[in-house]
Amino acid sequence: MGLQRQRIYLAVSLRGPAQGVLGNLAQAARDYNTLLQALEERFAPPNQTELYRVQFRDRRQEASETLG
Repeated sequence: MGLQRQRIYLAVSLRGPAQGVLGNLAQAARDYNTLLQALEERFAPPNQTELYRVQFRDRRQEASETLG
């Protein structure tokens, strides 16, 4: 799959705050690699990885939550 096609697929798949990341990028800067980097900076900062791991490990499903 070419980078142009990947960028389009990724862009139309975004929802919620991730759409905002795309909206904040300049039109000229919306190539696949730039979009991917912006999403990683927003949602996967390197210093937060361990925190997210601990939160996930300690997470318990509430009685009112479904798996779907």
